[in-house]
Amino acid sequence: SGYAACMNIMIRRWMNEEGLAFRNVTVMVDMDNSTPGITKLYKKIEIDADIPQEKKDELIANVLDCPICKVLRGGKTFLPLEME
Repeated sequence: SGYAACMNIMIRRWMNEEGLAFRNVTVMVDMDNSTPGITKLYKKIEIDADIPQEKKDELIANVLDCPICKVLRGGKTFLPLEME
């Protein structure tokens, strides 16, 4: 939950700094420890805003490079989280 909160806060901060209006930013994270010694992290980020999808994609890509997120990620890889 801490990692999800960090991503959420960073995206909101950048959007505010760029003057981009948004209704909501939702970050969902799930963890799979079913294989001993391997932790898989799945994330899904949704930005509810009237901005181009390309800008949303840019914000999502940039948040993965945030220094704090890198520390929290600790070398783990995040995979897309598919919601039904």
